[in-house]
Amino acid sequence: MKDLLVLTVGTQKEPIIVSIRDKKPSKILFIASKETKKHISEIETELEKECVDCIKGISSVECISNENDVERCWTEIRGHVNEFMRKNDASPSDISIDFTCGTKAMVGALLLVACEMEVGSLRYVGGERDENGGRVISGHERIQSLKPRQISDERRISEIKSLFKMHRFDACSRIADELFDKNYREFYKSVSEFYRMWDNFNHEKALCVLESALSSSKNCLNDDQRRVLVPNNEDFLKKLIEDTKSQKYSIYEIVDLLENAKRRLDEGKYDDAVARCYRLTEFLVQYALYNNNPKIETSNVDLILLNQPRFNENFGYLLKDPAHKNRKSIQLPSKLAYDFLRVADPNHPLIKKYDEYWKNGLEKLLNSRNDSILAHGTSPVMKETAEKFVGMVAELCKSVFKTEKEFEELRSRTRFLQF
Repeated sequence: MKDLLVLTVGTQKEPIIVSIRDKKPSKILFIASKETKKHISEIETELEKECVDCIKGISSVECISNENDVERCWTEIRGHVNEFMRKNDASPSDISIDFTCGTKAMVGALLLVACEMEVGSLRYVGGERDENGGRVISGHERIQSLKPRQISDERRISEIKSLFKMHRFDACSRIADELFDKNYREFYKSVSEFYRMWDNFNHEKALCVLESALSSSKNCLNDDQRRVLVPNNEDFLKKLIEDTKSQKYSIYEIVDLLENAKRRLDEGKYDDAVARCYRLTEFLVQYALYNNNPKIETSNVDLILLNQPRFNENFGYLLKDPAHKNRKSIQLPSKLAYDFLRVADPNHPLIKKYDEYWKNGLEKLLNSRNDSILAHGTSPVMKETAEKFVGMVAELCKSVFKTEKEFEELRSRTRFLQF
């Protein structure tokens, strides 16, 4: 790694001498005005007296055309620093910038360049000042250092947090890759990947990534935020994975899909939200029938079931359908599945809520999915439609739980982390 120093030159020589003596850089770039350029030879002479390694051989000088014009200073200093790096085959991380001396315009412009380029460090020589409150007293100088990368990291983290609220986890992950602090980089990268995978229903991989997020979360989360990850999110995903391995249809999948639909609604992706709501209406009746007595699998309904009096009375026509000739089983579309549930368990809370909503516009909401560009039509889905559909489906979901409290508690465990 190279060690390059860039300084603006003012009327004071001592702070610059102190800074160079302390830094011992391999190369130096002096940025001066026409009036202060003369001080550079005096600085070099003073340093050579102290045997600083051949200062004239490692230094170069660039002059600013107007030391009181911030915009011009920024443009010219930016160009000079870039050329300085090019000549020395260096990167911004190799650069230290001392902004102690020079006009306010020069100093301000140099700081802008430093932050823009994300240089290795910023230096300032301060200390005890004389009685007039002016210059630092010789021999009382104190060097202060700051890493612009800390500022850059804070800016990037702020951007990540804003994007996190919009569930733009891919973008968060890409920005996290640019963080300089290793711990921050690993945490924000892994927590973004965790939620990205969960949001895409890749639950097992998400759970694996969560361990990495937790191991790097020190100084990144407060206690309340940590509880969102553990136990809430972790506990929910573990139980979802376990339940889906032992159950055809899981109550955890219902809540997960509902919250996913809610996130799409919050993002303004109304077609996506409606598509998930449509799937939920199917999933709910599949869940209810599968857990009914007799158990009914909507994708494989044994035609023998239709010989039972209560089913034969309502669905005997299916046995006579030529399409079902020589078949042992049939599949139930969503509307017919709800008709089966109405016969199988007329007091089931889901069918009661479904029938109530069917009279109040549920059919129209279901058709909005069919008419959308993501299904069979070309019509856009409006915000009002998506909001109403998500609200209705949430109530349908609630009906398959024993209590509303159980439903809301499980829902709370699926809520994503907010910064």
